[in-house]
Amino acid sequence: MRIKLTDEHIKAIYRGEDLIIDGEKWEYVDELEVEEDEDARYFSYVLKRPSDGKTFMINLAQARYGYKDYGYEDWMQDFTAYEVEQKEIKKVEWVYVD
Repeated sequence: MRIKLTDEHIKAIYRGEDLIIDGEKWEYVDELEVEEDEDARYFSYVLKRPSDGKTFMINLAQARYGYKDYGYEDWMQDFTAYEVEQKEIKKVEWVYVD
């Protein structure tokens, strides 16, 4: 399931305010680690819709403009909340030993 968001929803998330969609206040569940490279910063948030308990991920990105000290602009959004579920994944790796 996907839910379209508005510019005001995105701004509320950036400002750390309550996200209210269709009169319902969504609960913040998790904030994933911020990733950053030379061109942009990427944020991912997991929120729960209380009416049915479904969880959604919202990805936000800010593009860097100008030189590194100029700052970021937040125009790289797809304005979509994607339904997600948490799964545990077992990973096996081979590592060097001394």
